[in-house]
Amino acid sequence: MSKRIKHLLPNSYTSDILIEIGNTIFDIFEGLKYPNIAAYRGLEAVQEFKRAQLVMEKRQALYRLKKRKLIEINKIGNKMIYKITENGLSELLYQKVMKSELLPEGKFCLVVFDIPEDRRDIREELRRVLSRAAFLPIQKSVWASPFDASEELLRFFEFKGRSKWIRIFTADEIK
Repeated sequence: MSKRIKHLLPNSYTSDILIEIGNTIFDIFEGLKYPNIAAYRGLEAVQEFKRAQLVMEKRQALYRLKKRKLIEINKIGNKMIYKITENGLSELLYQKVMKSELLPEGKFCLVVFDIPEDRRDIREELRRVLSRAAFLPIQKSVWASPFDASEELLRFFEFKGRSKWIRIFTADEIK
């Protein structure tokens, strides 16, 4: 018979002490990753070094987004203003769809659209966006994906002012 574990009460003084000891041990472990910094400057310097690394990584990521023309960066006074571009919006949708959960077996997210002939540019843009977002065409105006992306797509199409021509469904495959 296995013995049942009795946990500490959350937010109790005892659990707070355990967390404090654990954090100290983790800090020491971080110091071991950067022994020269820890030896000469202490554990606070290791933490400061890690914060500086995160800031540098964020700057590099922003630079890559700007270089790929997914965002525009403007400096107004001492503040940075970020604007997402059309390509950035499509990439954002793709990333959100790819982070969506897979639908249960046999279910699909279905996008059906009927865009007037005089708005062919919107239709082509929609097909490009759906293709980039891991959707596959079933027919020219019916696209499907195994990802539960209906909420993200709805928000995207409403933002773009396209929702009047587009319907999104979660469908079951019937054989």
